[in-house]
Order: sequence, then structure tokens, then C-alpha cells
Amino acid sequence: MSLRKNVLELIIRGTCQTSTQDAEKKVLMDPKCKTAIITGGTGGIGFATAHQLLANKARVVALLGTDPRKGLEAVRNLNCAYGRDKAVFVKCDVRNKCDIEEVLTQLKSDYEKMEIIVNAAGIWNDKEWEQELAVNLSGIIITSLAAEKYLDKENGVVINLAGTLGLQPVPPSPILAALQSGVIQLSQSLGHDLNFRRTGIRYVALCPGITQTDFSKDVEKRVRTPEEARDLENFLKKAHRQKPDVCAKSVVELIKYGPTGSTWVIEGSRLFYLNLPDWKKHCNLVSQFT
Repeated sequence: MSLRKNVLELIIRGTCQTSTQDAEKKVLMDPKCKTAIITGGTGGIGFATAHQLLANKARVVALLGTDPRKGLEAVRNLNCAYGRDKAVFVKCDVRNKCDIEEVLTQLKSDYEKMEIIVNAAGIWNDKEWEQELAVNLSGIIITSLAAEKYLDKENGVVINLAGTLGLQPVPPSPILAALQSGVIQLSQSLGHDLNFRRTGIRYVALCPGITQTDFSKDVEKRVRTPEEARDLENFLKKAHRQKPDVCAKSVVELIKYGPTGSTWVIEGSRLFYLNLPDWKKHCNLVSQFT
């Protein structure tokens, strides 16, 4: 299986044309003094993102998660590093719309203005795909739509984490591939200029390659068939696993500079802008029906 090779070939051919290092940068938001909500913020890319935001002088980060023990430990680590009350944990299940509404209502009451949401919650479990769907796509839909109500209308941004598996067919993990693809389309559609003029909120999709987190740990046990498990194991053995800090730095980069509706790849510690093609420019007419 040559999944990583396919992604890199897309980059080489020009589908991923530029990074923010190569393009002229226009600062769209400075994280300094901003309030950020991070789903899945108690570990992995979400926790690393909290570190990076506070290092960039964010006002406060609210970590949303389901495990109070992990949440309190994460908050303790962040507050020791950046100062008292710089991080808070809020128990929240992203699958539950009422949970999200209640949490965002309380946070807005506490902090008055909220500018940033990072949707980093995710699981990899094609065997129990209903739960995978509820967390990885439904949860992001719920939070992304709620952003229209709760985020600052003049300076709000939602960063949705998808993945490179959502960019092409993935035989050993078709469900996750479909869900990540859905997150990309959701972000592009909500972030379209027509919606941006109405909401004032930027939506940006970030697609990390395989990263050193629990997301992919023992995932071979969580696919549908032994054949898928074997193929996935072979793929993961060849994958270059980047550090969560790299993805977190990319999140901050996109908060600062990512245009609304844009899609990005962070692969091998390099950030690429993904210019997805218009299907009308890449099709061959086969039949005409009347």
C-alpha cells in the first residue's frame, strides 16, 4: 500500500502548491489575549496546541474532554508552565449537542469573548464505526455550527482537524477516510465566502499525516477484518510519524494566516496549502442522456 507515497505525489505534482512560508502572509488573527476552546484538548495534538497557543500569549485555553483525570493533569501542567488560570478543563462529550451548547454558554459567560475553536477530538475505530462517526464527523459538525452562535463575529476562527487519509481511497480504513473527507468538505463549505460574509467566522481544515499520538496506537485491532489489519499494519510500519508539536505549530500558523475555506496538509513536518481541483476541469464526457 502506498498511501503516504500518494500524498507526497500530490504535493510534488502541484496540488499542494505553497506553504505559508512561501506565500505572502497576511495576519488574520493574533492569538495574543484570545480565548480558545480545544476539543480533545487533554492529549495528543489538542494538548500540544494548547501549549503552542499559550506560548503565543493566548488569554486562556479551555480543554474539552471526557476524562476528568487526564483533564486536570493537563491543566496542571499548562498552568505550571504558563501561569495560574491560563488553562481550564471542562468535561464535555462532543457527540452530545446539549453538552456543547451548555459548555459554550458557560464559557462565554465566564470570558465574554471567545475567538478560537480547535476541533482536535477524534478516534480511529472502523470496527465500531458508529462511535467513530459520532466523534469524528458529527461532533465536528455540532461544534462548527455552534461557533456561529458563540464565537466573536468580527474575529472568530474554527480549525477542524481532518487527516491525509481523507484525501484519497484508503482500503484498510474506509470509514475513517470517509469521515476525514467529510470534515474537509464541511470546512470548505462553511468557510466559503458566501458563508463568511454572513457569519464573519473563518473555517479552516488541517490534514495531519500519521502523528505520534494514541490516535493510531494499536489501531490494527480496531479495523473490520484481519486483512484490513494486516494492510494497515504494513502501511503504519512505513509511515513517517511526526511529532504532535509540529501539528500544533501548524494550527497556530493557520489561526494567524489561514484563509477561510482553505485546506492544508502537515506531512513530514512540512505545511502545505492544498489546492483541490475543480472536477469540471478534470473530467471526460462518457455519455449524454436525454
